Amino acid sequence: FFDWNLLDDEVYAEYVSSANRYRNQPTGKPDSAGTVQVVGKSLFVDGRPFQVRGVGYQPTPICSSPTSREVLDHMYTDPCILARDLPRLRAMNVNTIRIWVEPPDATVLDACYNGGFQPIFVIMGFWIDPGLDYGDPATIESLENGFRSYVNRFKCHPAVLAWGIGNENNLSYAGNLADWFALANRLACVAYAEEAEAYHPTMVINGGMRHFGDMSLGSDDVSMKCVDAWGHNAYPGEDFHCYFDY
Repeated sequence: FFDWNLLDDEVYAEYVSSANRYRNQPTGKPDSAGTVQVVGKSLFVDGRPFQVRGVGYQPTPICSSPTSREVLDHMYTDPCILARDLPRLRAMNVNTIRIWVEPPDATVLDACYNGGFQPIFVIMGFWIDPGLDYGDPATIESLENGFRSYVNRFKCHPAVLAWGIGNENNLSYAGNLADWFALANRLACVAYAEEAEAYHPTMVINGGMRHFGDMSLGSDDVSMKCVDAWGHNAYPGEDFHCYFDY
């Protein structure tokens, strides 16, 4: 896998021929009129190309549960934690963090944006329990309402880079994956409806490259018209080899 060299066209031909259910497709939204845009395959902030130099940021205290709401609220609002970490991140030349859950208020966003001086932008994670039934209308409505509230709370903050839906739910959800991708698109459409023409990009956080663009699961561009990008969690080890080509 790692030592066999293929041209890009050969890689794509293998990808298409491996299952006759993939195709290139247009997206369904116009380019955003806001400060953050995905245009083609490029990301722009304030009209300039933006290369993410990022870390996942969830400074869970030792011996604390990373899923405890009390812990999550504390670590994103404690000025001592932020004063300890953010200067180190800026010294690393970090310009983006990803968070996994809704923060209790704008404290972490304010500290990251820093009045526009050496700003650190935030991918706003929206955690979705993989144990829920994504085909249940009541569950769908509840998640839509929760995400709508989340977007409206923070959509005007200048630190927001994008909305990140879920985390590897394609690997952890035991139900019909078509229900998951349909739900993810519905949530992306909620964000688009709330932000209108000045929308922030919305991404679905996928585990690996599995299930990308699969029409039988509704994860293709035609089915997911409101999604702007894939978030991709990759674990290839200490060397990516030709992973990015694939």
